[in-house]
Amino acid sequence: MITSLSFHNFRGFRDLTITPLKKANLLLGRNDTGKTSVLEGLYLLLTDKPEQIKSAAYAFRSNQAGGQAGHMADDHENFWMWMFHEQDPNLELRIAAKQDSGKEISLRLGEMVNTQAGSPPGHYSAMRKLGQQEAQAFYFDSTNIVGSANTLGHLPKVNGLGVRPTNPVQDAELYNLASLQKNGEKKMEDLMRKVEPRLQRLRYSKLPGCTTPLVYADLGMNSAIPSTQMGQGFTRIPHIYSQILASKAEVFLIVNLKTEFITRFCLFFGKVFWH
Repeated sequence: MITSLSFHNFRGFRDLTITPLKKANLLLGRNDTGKTSVLEGLYLLLTDKPEQIKSAAYAFRSNQAGGQAGHMADDHENFWMWMFHEQDPNLELRIAAKQDSGKEISLRLGEMVNTQAGSPPGHYSAMRKLGQQEAQAFYFDSTNIVGSANTLGHLPKVNGLGVRPTNPVQDAELYNLASLQKNGEKKMEDLMRKVEPRLQRLRYSKLPGCTTPLVYADLGMNSAIPSTQMGQGFTRIPHIYSQILASKAEVFLIVNLKTEFITRFCLFFGKVFWH
């Protein structure tokens, strides 16, 4: 478990240390105070999958491509260069996390300097360190970003949820996968009764004449109700829960929980997942 985080010259943080951290942590604050930046820093620190590195620019924020892979030049100027405090790549950028095992995971990002190869300016490399071992995590320039395979050993598996509306068909497939986990269906239904006490059952189904499946809620009416016709609490919370069950991530990052979800999230998710 991660017990503390520190940021040096990362985005809006000159120096920031967050400690102690518990198994479930909630960041509250006004707009533009760095809450999302904390999640992005932790995401970059732990992500060791090349495809996740490439998606970091829109993992928690919208970009010029509407929250999907776009032109690297746009993301380079409007996201990656803003990783540096005040957009100054000459400042040493460092993110670090301490674990309860005593080990530290750190990431430092700076301009690549290779006098032998004559590297042109504008190429940046992130080096990840685990314990006493260090290896390149990723590098980028204005045209490309490349993630490197993790060679340092076990990193806590990380997953994140951003601000974009969820796709109900993808949510249905995710629910179906999560429900196949041990007691997954019961856990999901127990959770959703906190949101909708009338709930009797959840069903994954593709109706005759329809081309795609949805999750349907049985509220004791003549017919089950498609999730698309329920409130946001009935789509966002199960989406989060299904991700947790299906992905088996050790670190889960969630941005922009609405106020009405916070109590449910802390009391229910904390009780189910952390005890």
